[in-house]
Amino acid sequence: MKTYNRLVFVLVLVLVQPAAPLRADILLSPTATWAVTDITGGGSNYLGNLTGPFGTYNPVAPNYNTTWPVNSTWFIDTKIDLTSYNLSSITYSIAIDNDYYLYVNGTLVDSLVHEGFAAWSSPATLPNTVSGINDIALKIVDRGSVDYFAMEIDGSTVAPEPATVSLVGFGILGLLRLRRRVG
Repeated sequence: MKTYNRLVFVLVLVLVQPAAPLRADILLSPTATWAVTDITGGGSNYLGNLTGPFGTYNPVAPNYNTTWPVNSTWFIDTKIDLTSYNLSSITYSIAIDNDYYLYVNGTLVDSLVHEGFAAWSSPATLPNTVSGINDIALKIVDRGSVDYFAMEIDGSTVAPEPATVSLVGFGILGLLRLRRRVG
């Protein structure tokens, strides 16, 4: 009986401990598929669903899946489902040569205009997300002889609420008391 009580007590202690941080999942990989429209010079030429990264030869980031013609501007769009994710954990990182304008659910949330080769940005929190389907769109611009674009979005699933875990623990304690009264 004492062994049983100790085992249940240890189980309760384990259940009421705060959940360990969850590892991040890759929600959008650099090799994601995007709906791509060439908007160079004010035009609108739908190119289809193309696989990233986009680029031409770049000594810093030489691997790409889809050729992105130099001196062109593309509008790219994809969707991600954040239904079971903790929205405050959603981060993104972009590698671009030259410029991008990032839209989340139709709202401009970030932009970068720069010269030089593409390098991955530090992960930043992705704003304006909602639980469910999210529209991720970018206007990407090249102004030179080399170009490159890749993006990654990461996030963690929602951990159980501490109140739920506590209720389970108190339920086990209640069963223990009931067992003592019956026994």
